Amino acid sequence: MKILALNCGNSTLKFQVVDLHENTPLGRERRMGHGLIDRIGHSGEIKFVAGNGERLRETAEVADHDMAARRVFEWLKSLGLMGRDGIEAIGHRVVHGGPDFVEPTLVNDRVIDAIEALKEVKNVPREDWGRVRVSEAYVPHEKRWEISPDSDATKALELMIKEDKGRIVVDCSNVEG
Repeated sequence: MKILALNCGNSTLKFQVVDLHENTPLGRERRMGHGLIDRIGHSGEIKFVAGNGERLRETAEVADHDMAARRVFEWLKSLGLMGRDGIEAIGHRVVHGGPDFVEPTLVNDRVIDAIEALKEVKNVPREDWGRVRVSEAYVPHEKRWEISPDSDATKALELMIKEDKGRIVVDCSNVEG
């Protein structure tokens, strides 16, 4: 299974594509590509490395995370990783997972609600921490930010770009298990 892992920071986008099989020990997955776009919003530095050693390194104007993501997707497409036999799953690092998210987690409504609450709580100024309740800081997600788990990675990434979201909800309510 080819997995795209993303990590969007304030002015960076880091990524890695790994090929992971069921019996592959953690840390032994095959790296198919990785990279970094630094200084988003300015003249950014782009560094991509394919699993075969092919490299792309350049300085370019990268206006926002949308443009950065498009550069990554174009490069992955050029490697053949965005087609039918390409990326099968996408993960994004959660910075503050609290006590509930300390390992990879299948996303469902409960997880999204918890992550959204953590994200919004993170934005509460330090001086208000003792006074603001989570329910006051939480902003629920909208249905238009949801996608079926049967959708391909390209559709999910396009929705994230269109809606300007660093993550979207994968609606697993009809998935058994």
